[in-house]
Amino acid sequence: MQQKSVEYAQFATLVVGSWCGIIPIILKIIGNDTKGAFLPLHLPDPASMIVASIVAVAAIVGIFALDKAKPKKTAAERSAA
Repeated sequence: MQQKSVEYAQFATLVVGSWCGIIPIILKIIGNDTKGAFLPLHLPDPASMIVASIVAVAAIVGIFALDKAKPKKTAAERSAA
């Protein structure tokens, strides 16, 4: 994969992980009843937190896995940039 493709995939993973994982957890903790477009909040009470936690953990693991898959720059490429 090219470096830009990996960076775009990392950004997409961050957005999905935030939207379906981290934000619903925060909304549930502070007691906000707004469901909106946060899909895990449409589930029953314990399942929503489980799904949101799994999505958040999977997003974090995915970001680190994509970071390892990113091609490393050589010394010549770093000095040219």
